[in-house]
Amino acid sequence: MKERAKSALLLVLILSSLSITGYLWMGFPGGRAAPVEGIYLPPAPDPQAPPLTALVVPGRVAVHAGEDRHLVGRPGEALFRLVWDDGRLLRRSLTMVMEPHTGEREEHLWRQQGPGFELWFPLALPLRQWGQLYSALAWQQLPEFWVSRFHIYLGGEIPKLVVEGPSGILCYRLREGILDLLQVVESAAGVSGPAWEELPETVDGVAVAPGAYVPVFIDTRPFHIIPDTTSVNELVRKVFFDVSIVRRIEERDGSTIFTDGKRGLRIYPQGGWEFTSPLGGAEDVRTELEALVVAARFAAAHGGLVEDSRIVGLDRLWTARGFRWSVKISVDLEGVPVEGADYPIVVSVGPHGVEAYRWALRKPGPNFGIARSPLAAAAAVSLAVSALGVPEDRQEQEEISITRVELAYWNQPPGMVQDDYRLEWLVYFSHDRLVSVDVRSGQTTVRR
Repeated sequence: MKERAKSALLLVLILSSLSITGYLWMGFPGGRAAPVEGIYLPPAPDPQAPPLTALVVPGRVAVHAGEDRHLVGRPGEALFRLVWDDGRLLRRSLTMVMEPHTGEREEHLWRQQGPGFELWFPLALPLRQWGQLYSALAWQQLPEFWVSRFHIYLGGEIPKLVVEGPSGILCYRLREGILDLLQVVESAAGVSGPAWEELPETVDGVAVAPGAYVPVFIDTRPFHIIPDTTSVNELVRKVFFDVSIVRRIEERDGSTIFTDGKRGLRIYPQGGWEFTSPLGGAEDVRTELEALVVAARFAAAHGGLVEDSRIVGLDRLWTARGFRWSVKISVDLEGVPVEGADYPIVVSVGPHGVEAYRWALRKPGPNFGIARSPLAAAAAVSLAVSALGVPEDRQEQEEISITRVELAYWNQPPGMVQDDYRLEWLVYFSHDRLVSVDVRSGQTTVRR
């Protein structure tokens, strides 16, 4: 009898221990907080982030070889590698800057006939920091003028560099010694690659900005998305230095929240997660380049960067506590970027480091399926114009235009199910309007 009583008591203790452990790890019902079981562990060594020059690269380059011959290349293509040359072209051009050129802006600036180059970047930076990033000589003398596009003109009487950004353009004379750049043009003219064409000046009565080059032949097969295998415990220990004080909350939508009172981590059941640290860290961030470095290091250490990751956006915001930078990171799939309602990685950087971090980087696997004939860009633009409709505002009716057309794989925000990356034409209109068109089905979606 006594042995039975001991066995029953032992069974009760075991069941109680299992129940308590389950509550500690899974949280109490109804969203109540439960402590996370764990011991004090130092964070794992941070993986080294790629150099900033490997993350900040043009989305495409163009070579004007003369006689109305224009070649375009994307990351990963032979023409891109030859022209970009790990940033040497930009470094050389910024070093050759001599003095501002006061001549008026040429009509159809980017439709140059003579030899030259163009570099399209997906983000803008002050010209001085472009020079600093690519180690141009005397970069300190360059202005704080935000630039996302570079035009290098080597023909005519005055070789010049024209930089373009949100506020307009600046034009500089280039020093003598452009022979090596002309040799790059000559070499690029002999490189074979995918064909590109320029869209017509108008589509269905809507003006198209000059220089809207689009690829002619594209692979329409979608890419599989590889499930993320990062464990919750591993992620928690990357974010929190001492997991013994972290509490866990189960939300009714299936999300899980971890917090130590100063930082918060939300993990979505469908994949992706968000991190907040309102006070930032111990960094001293004062410039855009410093914000990019901090963001890249944090992204590499938390969730990781995949091959061909790129920094594709930088917004500077002013608040009562100083500047804040929103850094957007994406990935290229065979030269085509992943964009969407939300970028794969968004890092909010304040004066003391990372204050928020959103990770929805769905890692791509191989593409699959049967390649179909793609919807041509001009047809996609026509569908986009029809989907957008006629603006109600009269002034907007007169000013509506197509600013650019890009190919991209659409990315869903964290918390939404997504099994693959599908290719879409993104048609950007003035007034910050955007329509996407599926290259396989022609389905249109007004994104904003």
